[in-house]
Amino acid sequence: MSTEILDNIPLVLRNAIAIRESSRNAKRNCLKILIELNPDILTSHGEIPGGLISMLTIAVAEALATTSIQSNKALLVVNHNVHFLKHPETLNDIEIESCTLSRGERILNISSYTRCGETDVAYALSTFVVEGD
Repeated sequence: MSTEILDNIPLVLRNAIAIRESSRNAKRNCLKILIELNPDILTSHGEIPGGLISMLTIAVAEALATTSIQSNKALLVVNHNVHFLKHPETLNDIEIESCTLSRGERILNISSYTRCGETDVAYALSTFVVEGD
């Protein structure tokens, strides 16, 4: 597991979740993180909370975006849309893969897919504005 990738995820979040694996595909400009699912975080109906999925997708998208900007730049999230697709029938680890869709001078668009086992759980699209000198 690359600690450089994990450094881009806020420490408080890293301490709250169990990241099993992480990898970066520089050629495709993607970041994939596998998170061990803790049964204690499930809803009373035994489902993964939508807020958790939303938080994880934006954290992974931001970690990827941070690796592609200069250190004197900052990111502003201007839009983050999550489309929930299906509740998984069998709970497993959560896999989030974020990839850069497009990059302009100041605008960065990242798509994120969330899976639980073989089930596609959610799709997210995050738009960042790059600010700074």
